[in-house]
Amino acid sequence: RHHRPGESHARRLWRHPVIHPTAIVHPSALVDSTAEIGPYSVIGANVVIGAHVRVWAFVNILADVQIGDWCSIGAHSEIGRGTTIGTKSRIGYGCFLPSHATIGKWVFIGPAVSCADDMTPRVPGPCDPHYTPLPPTFEDGCSVGIGCVLLPGIKIGLGARVAAGSLVTTNVTPGGKVRGVGTSAKPFQPSARAMAGGW
Repeated sequence: RHHRPGESHARRLWRHPVIHPTAIVHPSALVDSTAEIGPYSVIGANVVIGAHVRVWAFVNILADVQIGDWCSIGAHSEIGRGTTIGTKSRIGYGCFLPSHATIGKWVFIGPAVSCADDMTPRVPGPCDPHYTPLPPTFEDGCSVGIGCVLLPGIKIGLGARVAAGSLVTTNVTPGGKVRGVGTSAKPFQPSARAMAGGW
């Protein structure tokens, strides 16, 4: 059962979500009674936040986002309109996910990961057509390290790994492992020590 901010006291559950007094939650948002919303975070219209979700401070979650159970959204992150986030996924500090991004289950997105969705970004003129957004896709169990940048339309495959600081310009195949700085990320063979740690 979700708590809808603005409901009368009689209709609320005995246990309320922990919403910091400085957070702003749209009246149409559905926040599970076990969720926590941190200071100065903003939750948009028709957002659905599942059980045991932790939204840290200064997070901006735009309209129509759906967040599955047991997720964590790091401080100073922005989650674009219509994005879906699967169960037990973790979004690190300072991430940017554009509108309609798709994040599967058990996905790790490290701090300061940024995703683009516009191939020709510019300030549009009054007669310019609206751009066609190309949001990213993160399939189940993939992991993207700190500070990565994904160009528009990138898909990170099932269980794939992207090393910290990579610039990803092409899709990463399921189970793939890539790294690269300043150029497109390239496949590599992790060291024995990294493999022991789960790579």
